[in-house]
Amino acid sequence: MTYDRRELGIGAGIWVSAIILVFATFLALWNIYDHYKHMYYPQAQKILMVILTAPILIGWPSWVIVLVGEDVGILEVVTDIVKSVMIILFVEYTLRLIGWRIDSTGSHYDYEKVESSFTQLENGTHLCPCFGKIPLKTPEDVKIFIWRVRFAGIQYGIVFFFAAIAATLLLTVDGDNYHYGELDPQYGYFWINMIKIVVSAIAMYHLLLYLTNVHKIHELKHMNVNPKFMAVKIAFIGTQIQPTFIGFLADWGAIADTDEYDVDQITSYTTYLLLSIEMIIFAFVQGLIFPPREYKYKYSKKSVDSEKEPLVSADNQ
Repeated sequence: MTYDRRELGIGAGIWVSAIILVFATFLALWNIYDHYKHMYYPQAQKILMVILTAPILIGWPSWVIVLVGEDVGILEVVTDIVKSVMIILFVEYTLRLIGWRIDSTGSHYDYEKVESSFTQLENGTHLCPCFGKIPLKTPEDVKIFIWRVRFAGIQYGIVFFFAAIAATLLLTVDGDNYHYGELDPQYGYFWINMIKIVVSAIAMYHLLLYLTNVHKIHELKHMNVNPKFMAVKIAFIGTQIQPTFIGFLADWGAIADTDEYDVDQITSYTTYLLLSIEMIIFAFVQGLIFPPREYKYKYSKKSVDSEKEPLVSADNQ
C-alpha cells in the first residue's frame, strides 16, 4: 500500500503535519518541564509527566506511518499500547489525588485514604441504572472495583497487541485477505476491527464508570476534575471512532477518488495524518487542564487549614 508522495496535496500534508507535530512536541515538553520545575506532589505529578508525553508517543509513530505510505505494524501497536497505558496511568493519577495526604513532612500518598473516600460513597452507580449499584461499603469492595477498571485498560492493550499481530500475519501471508479500511465481512480488517471496537467499548465503559464515581469524591473538589475527565473521554472516544468514521467516508468516495487510490490507502493516510495533526490540540489542552498551580493552591490551602508549616516548593529549592 503506497501512494505518490510527490503529489502536491499528499506531499504538503505530510510535511505540514510534521511542522505542526514539532510544535506539539515542544509544547508537550514544556508542559512536562513546568511540572518538573513546580513539584508540589511528586507521587501524582511524576505519573502526570508520563501522561503528558502522549502527544509525542502517539503523534510521531502516526506521522511515520503517513511518511512511509504503508502499514507499519509495530508503529500501529505502539500507538494502541500508548493509549492503553495512558488509561491505566490516568486511573493511577486520580487515585494519587484522592489519597493525597499533607503533613509537616510534606505530601504523601495514602491508599487507606483512597479506601476511606470510596467507602463513604457506600454504593457506586452504573452508567445504566438497570445494572444496579456497585458495592463500595468495604475496603475489599473498593479493591475489586479498582481492579476491574485497571483490568479493562490492561485487556485493551493486550487485545490490541494481538490484533496487530493478526493483521500483520494476514498482510504478510496474503494482503488480499486484509484490506485496511474495508468494511466488508469477507476481509480480515472487518473482523479485527469489530474485535477492537468491542474491546474499546469495554475499556471505555469502565473508564466512564470510574470517572462517574470518582467525580463524587470530595478530595477532588479543588483539582478542577471536570475538564480533565471530559478531555480524557473525548480523546479516548475520538481516537477509537475516528478510523471507522473515516473508513465509511473513504468507502463512499467522499475523501478521495477511489479509482486512483484504494479505500485502505485513503483510510490509512487520512487517519494517521489527522492523528498526528491533532496532537497540537491535545498538547495545548493538556497544558490548560493540568496546570502545576492547582497543586500549589491545594497544598497551600491544606497547610493553612491544618496550621502546618508549608513544604518548601521547587521554586525555592
